[in-house]
Amino acid sequence: MPAKVSVPKPSTPQGYTAKEAAHIIGVSGKSFRRMIRKGKVEAIKFSGRWYIAPKALAEFNKAREEANKAKEEENKEES
Repeated sequence: MPAKVSVPKPSTPQGYTAKEAAHIIGVSGKSFRRMIRKGKVEAIKFSGRWYIAPKALAEFNKAREEANKAKEEENKEES
């Protein structure tokens, strides 16, 4: 079971910046902004910067972990 990662509080009232959110989930800022544009994660654009609410990031991360877990189980069954 993966270790629980402590998630820092957002640095702004709007939520996490795209860069902060990307760091938290372990992807590049460019990849995370691509996910935003594709509608995979809920975010708002304010003054030219993307912001992600803590709840939206948690929901996205949970869905992402579940998808990865399902993919791992599928790969085990194929072996």
